[in-house]
Amino acid sequence: MNESNLGAGSDLLDPGRFYGTALAHRAAGEVTLAEGRYAGHTRLPAHAHQSPYFCLVLEGWFEESYGPRRETCGPGTLVFHLAHEVHADHFGVDGARCFNLELAPGLADRLADEGALPPARLTLGPGRSAVMTAALRAAPAGSALELEDAVLALLAEVGPAKDRPTRHESRPSWLGSSIERLRGPEAPSIAELAEEAGVHPVYFTRAFRAAVHATPSAVACRARLERASVALLASDASVTAVACEAGFADHSHFCRHFRRAFGVTPSHYRRLFA
Repeated sequence: MNESNLGAGSDLLDPGRFYGTALAHRAAGEVTLAEGRYAGHTRLPAHAHQSPYFCLVLEGWFEESYGPRRETCGPGTLVFHLAHEVHADHFGVDGARCFNLELAPGLADRLADEGALPPARLTLGPGRSAVMTAALRAAPAGSALELEDAVLALLAEVGPAKDRPTRHESRPSWLGSSIERLRGPEAPSIAELAEEAGVHPVYFTRAFRAAVHATPSAVACRARLERASVALLASDASVTAVACEAGFADHSHFCRHFRRAFGVTPSHYRRLFA
């Protein structure tokens, strides 16, 4: 839908702009992450966005109208909005908290040309969006690789079925070298790995997860954690220094992943095994 189809009284929002009270906002390359809260009984006027985006409902619910249709979106619902798609929203008594992931126009155009974007508006209920929910919740505070992984995993799940790996497809010939590169001290981007493998990044993500049962960023993160666990016992460097040397964004990012993997904090791990 182009801008002339918006109709009188419909707003066209610039890239990165969303209604509601902003709780968090992060631009990373060609992706914008924005978390916002909407007060109870708020009514958003008919509007559209210049760029396509995904909206994940974290709390509360709202009713969204687009054309002659209406949908109720509650916790865990994931909606893909097309660029210039006119819609209006009415929030429930308790309002809602939503997480938006917007694709820059250039990125959206490339993905559309490659058949990696849904061709139409798409709504997934909580059951189908569970994997994406976990990825998107971690994305705002994650590393660049984790963010790239979350976006591509999302597109791999909701994009067209074209070129999806089948359950019985053989192990990709490029898988071993990709895993080795991810486990290195400086893990490359998924786009770089896909280019080396000669496949599309979305296909790479699908095939990798089907073969390994883990995402590329999870493999890289596990390798960094293993190196960090050795460093914690082999030196007296601070936890922050170990985190930085291992390639984690900051102390809290490192501690969160370390505790999830080992069941204890890095400091407790050092006391237990030093």
